[in-house]
Amino acid sequence: MPYRRNTSLLIRGDKLRCHGENRVQMQLECKEFQIVKGTVYQSNNVPCIGAVVQVIQRNLKDNRIETIGYVITGEDGGYLFSINAKPYMLYELIVYEPLER
Repeated sequence: MPYRRNTSLLIRGDKLRCHGENRVQMQLECKEFQIVKGTVYQSNNVPCIGAVVQVIQRNLKDNRIETIGYVITGEDGGYLFSINAKPYMLYELIVYEPLER
């Protein structure tokens, strides 16, 4: 897969399940560090403040799963984290709705 500097993955808010988890999988280019950023929206296309994004790393060789960390969306629904991408890993984002509204 050729390196693309700005690659976007858009998921419409009406495709996300309420009161549950929503998963997105991606495989990143093998660079020393990559920055992943995005925005979580509610079903009415309003940015979702306080949603939790869990970052999981899945080893494609032995299918081991490890949680790398969590990030909480800001006032604009945005999140940002850096990751040391490995070529034999699949990265998964799980988005949880805010605990309070």
